Amino acid sequence: MRRGVSELVSAVILIAIVLAGMIILTYLFSISQQAKITSLRDIMETKKRQTSELLSIMYSTYHDGVICIYVYNYGNVPIEIAKVFVNDSEVYFEIYDAYSYTPADVIEPGKPYKIEIPATITKQSVVAILTKSGNLYSIKISP
Repeated sequence: MRRGVSELVSAVILIAIVLAGMIILTYLFSISQQAKITSLRDIMETKKRQTSELLSIMYSTYHDGVICIYVYNYGNVPIEIAKVFVNDSEVYFEIYDAYSYTPADVIEPGKPYKIEIPATITKQSVVAILTKSGNLYSIKISP
């Protein structure tokens, strides 16, 4: 009789250990899958934002050490400019409303803006504009 009880107790303990292990593994698997789903969702949101950003470089000028690039957002979302490069070097820039010349942080849809870049160029240069969502727009400028 004693032997049957100990086998029963050991079987119950073994089942409890197996169930606890399965619960832990299921929890860890669900966490890893949630991270993958979240990163996939972020990638899809970034791609959606990139396709919604429609920036047109209308024209550019260079005068007295200042590059002026006139842009127009013909998309439906505001565009934030993260960085501006002149010949692969990051440069300081300022954004202004092209009509009122008031400073701006973002390029709103349906309005022209002026991007001013204080830079001295002596030969044909490439200016690249990188948006926060990762889109890259570029233009060649000659002095």
